Amino acid sequence: LKSLVNVKLLNLVGTKISDRGLAFLKNFKKLEFLALPMQITDLGTVLESIKNLEHLELFGSKVKKFRFMHFTFAHLTLRHGVKVRDKTLKNIRNFRNLRSLNISGTDVTDNCLNYVTNHPLINSLNLQACRNITPAGLTRISKQISVNI
Repeated sequence: LKSLVNVKLLNLVGTKISDRGLAFLKNFKKLEFLALPMQITDLGTVLESIKNLEHLELFGSKVKKFRFMHFTFAHLTLRHGVKVRDKTLKNIRNFRNLRSLNISGTDVTDNCLNYVTNHPLINSLNLQACRNITPAGLTRISKQISVNI
């Protein structure tokens, strides 16, 4: 893996990588896109060293705490099985560069839409398979940003 330090896109979904195995990512300084599998539970400080990371995807991940506030992601995907609830998105404004958010298949409700619409840069939101979002909530938010349902 040492020869791959210049990789910009890395999709680890479907692999058997563990939390401890993520330590090797510290050397991937040019990484811009990272997709992680469901068995990851702790991102720890590994991602802090990847300053160019713009797009993070967690699919079915069991990450317990989202400590992304200091990252500069432009695109964040937390979907299908990731435990995202309304309170998870309460501090979404702290993601200063976030332009797109994919929370498809999560348990968010109309309440989370207030947090998202108050973000100054988010212009794309994916709510596919979010069973707790009502038609009224979709109507309200679709007037402000592009929504994929």
